[in-house]
Parts: sequence; C-alpha cells; structure tokens
Amino acid sequence: METVYADCNGTTPLRKAVRDAVSECLEETWANPSSTYDAAVKAKDTVEQARERVAKLINSSPETIIFTSGGTESNNMVLYSVAEATTTSSFIPHVVISAVEHDSVVLCARHLHQQGKITLTEVELEHDGSLSPSKVLAACTPQTTLVTVMLANNETGVIFPVSHIVKHVRDVYPAVLFHTDAAQAIGKIEVDVVELGVDYLTLVGHKFYGPRVGALYRRPGAPLTPLFYGGGQERGQRPGTENTAMISGMESPNDVTITSSDVTLTSSFGVMDITPNIVFYIYSMNPFLIYKHDI
Repeated sequence: METVYADCNGTTPLRKAVRDAVSECLEETWANPSSTYDAAVKAKDTVEQARERVAKLINSSPETIIFTSGGTESNNMVLYSVAEATTTSSFIPHVVISAVEHDSVVLCARHLHQQGKITLTEVELEHDGSLSPSKVLAACTPQTTLVTVMLANNETGVIFPVSHIVKHVRDVYPAVLFHTDAAQAIGKIEVDVVELGVDYLTLVGHKFYGPRVGALYRRPGAPLTPLFYGGGQERGQRPGTENTAMISGMESPNDVTITSSDVTLTSSFGVMDITPNIVFYIYSMNPFLIYKHDI
C-alpha cells in the first residue's frame, strides 16, 4: 500500500528537478557569490536567476526580493523594521495582527509589545475561521503603522481576503503598511503583490517543493532594517554569504502536476482508491492533503 503524506503545510517533499538543481550547484557553483573571480560570478548569476524566478512568481521585480533563511526570519525582519523605523520618544507604533498568525509573527509582536516598542492588537476570527475586514479596520487607530495578516491559514486552509483588508483599512488610514505571510499560499493559489497591495510578503521554499530557504518581498520605499550586521549581501539588507545551493532550488511551483494513475488514501474510514480527478479536487479544496508522489 502506498503511503499518503498529508503534512505538506509543514514541509513538502523536494521535487526531483529541485534536488538536481541543488546537487549541481553544490558541485559547480559553490564559490562565494560576493567575490569577483569566474566561479564566484557564476554563483552570483545562480542567485540572481533564482531572484528573477521568485519575483516573477509574485508579479514583482528582482530588486524587491531579499533571500533569507526562512519564513521566521522574514516575518521577524518586517516587525522589527517597522518598529525601529517608526518608534520615537513621543510615538509608539501600533501593530494589528490576526490571532492565528504563525508564531514567528505572534511571538515576535508580543515580544516587541512587552519591550514597549509597539502596542499590539490581535484580531479574533469569525466562527467559520474567516477574518473580517471590518474587524481589522475596527482594530486600527491613527497610531497604527503595520497590519500583518497571513494569506492562507496553515491549519484550516481558509484564505484570508488580504486585498480587501488592505483597501478597507487604507480608505481610512492610507499610510498603514501591510505585510502578508504567504508561506501557505504560494504554489496553491495565484499570488500577486500588485493585486494584494501589500508592502511586504513572506515566501518559504519548503512549502512549495523547494529547500528550506526563505525570501521576503519588500515594496521599494517600505522601511527595512537588517536584523544583524556584517557583509553587504542582499543590498545590505540581509548580510551573510548567500546559501547559493538552497537558493537555486527556489523554483516556480506552477508546473507541478499530478501524474499517478491512481492513489491509495488511508483514513479512519478505511482504504479508498482515488482517481487523479478526485485527487485534484481534494487538493483544490484542502491544501493540506497531497499524496506522496515523486514530483
């Protein structure tokens, strides 16, 4: 019996094409991308090609993409940046988040609140797991600097109406910055930063059949402060020698297809044979359930 892997919202398996790309990079483009000799330039080209792919994936341009170690770093970077950029002796920024954000948002925001660097409001969901744009707006004040709302929830699969929330809030508070953690949405639904209207967006490679590496979209002009200091990598916004091999594996998930003739699903109700059409239906309705297959 074929095993069903149903934790793709935790981590997806690596696509064969990604494994091949990473292996090739480890063998051929292992040099430091910040150097200037031929091997280093090849490594730099690999990083920049990946940047272009990621940017295209969300309808953006390469200069807006910053590679990070993962979603946790990307989310923390946004919160710390906004706090540092807007806090003064006479002004403490207000941040609004949903109550079900990833811990890297919730715990970071609560820590900043406890440190007196921000004030914080956590917006509860509706009984059906949705997030009301009206409730988010009601939580905002003239001091609100940042709203961060995930695009798709990792536990329920509910897609939050981020673009509507952005419009709803900005009609009243036009200067508010918006961040969305799109880790659970990339590869499952179309993600377009222009349509969403956000200033920051978090991507995570291992949520869409890639390696454990992250990226942050930052709208030009939106405040961004490095979490740590060192070299001038990522245009000085995220220092540290780039993880070229893992970055090379951040490929578009758009060509992922289901090709198995049929799949066996084990559940508490017994064992069922599932045809590809039903697998497509289940996948589209519930992004948690993806059968194990060599893609």
